[in-house]
Amino acid sequence: MNGNIVTKRAGIVFLALAGMAFSPLHASDLSYSYVEAYYVPTIEGAEDGFMFRGSYQLMNNLYVGGGFTHARANNQDADHIRAFAGYIHPLNDNWGANLQFSIYKVDINYDHGKDDDDVGFALTGGVRGMVTSQLEAYSELEWSFDDAGKSKDEDSDDSEITIGARYYLMPNLSAGVEARLYLESLGFGARFTF
Repeated sequence: MNGNIVTKRAGIVFLALAGMAFSPLHASDLSYSYVEAYYVPTIEGAEDGFMFRGSYQLMNNLYVGGGFTHARANNQDADHIRAFAGYIHPLNDNWGANLQFSIYKVDINYDHGKDDDDVGFALTGGVRGMVTSQLEAYSELEWSFDDAGKSKDEDSDDSEITIGARYYLMPNLSAGVEARLYLESLGFGARFTF
């Protein structure tokens, strides 16, 4: 997919979600202390994958966390390990913006025996908030500082747009869907907030 088209589409989605931050909504606690697991089904010839993430809110405005993603595509296994720290800026009672710095490592193991390991850094900006008392929406735009995990001959974009939603079954348990536009992946999962 053309990186310019993805960036334009993502910008529109990002601005729309940011605009919702100023609409009157039901009050809710947007905790950054959670553990979650996602299943990523087969998309365009890729085999199934999975993702685990966790975060801990240190104080009102700071959080740290990490994650692990595994996917198989095009005769290769890819493992993505990430550690991050972020700052939370409340927009109102129901919406907040966050800025996050990440370091990650991508391990790619090809079926024909070649391995490729890369380390990268990323800066992510996002908004998340409650659309209703049980429905949360979020959007993130991530910029990578290098091409970790990308083929050197691939025409790649250094940004990734993520949009998603979570439905709270209980105050600390939600089911969610998350789409990553540049990678063209869709995941389904659950989050436990503590």
